[in-house]
Amino acid sequence: MIGCVLSAARKKTSFQKKNKGRLMKIPVIDLGECIDCEACIELCPTVFRKNEAGYIETIELGEYPKQELDEIIMNCPGQCITWEEI
Repeated sequence: MIGCVLSAARKKTSFQKKNKGRLMKIPVIDLGECIDCEACIELCPTVFRKNEAGYIETIELGEYPKQELDEIIMNCPGQCITWEEI
C-alpha cells in the first residue's frame, strides 16, 4: 500500500509540473478495489493501460475526456475509478 501512496504522490507532482500548478481533475484507480476486468482499457485506451507490473494505470495527459470518463466511472464493475482533484 505504501508503494501505491508514493506512486500517487509522484504522479501528482508530475501532473502539477506539466500543468504549471493549476488545479485539474485526473481519473484515479483504486487498485485494492480493481477486479482487473480491463473494461476501462477497452473503452478508453487513450487514458488507461496496463503497466509493466501488470496493473491498470492512468496515462498522464494534459486533459481528460470528462464525459467519456464519467460514463466509465459509472459503469466500472469494480467501482474503483474516481476523479481526484490535484
